Amino acid sequence: MNKLVMFLKGFAADYVSKYFKDNKKEVIGKLNKKIDIKFLTEQQEQQLLEALYEVVIEGIDTLKDKK
Repeated sequence: MNKLVMFLKGFAADYVSKYFKDNKKEVIGKLNKKIDIKFLTEQQEQQLLEALYEVVIEGIDTLKDKK
């Protein structure tokens, strides 16, 4: 059972990481449409989301490396 759980955790992390990397523009675009930070311009919001996106991908990749 532990082998199955470990496989599924690794598979899920790989899948999410690949999906986020392959669909970066689409995901960030959709997030940017939903988020409205009053004191930032659209371009600044886009830059902020891209920076956060990279941090999330790094975190997911770190989890993948721990398997």
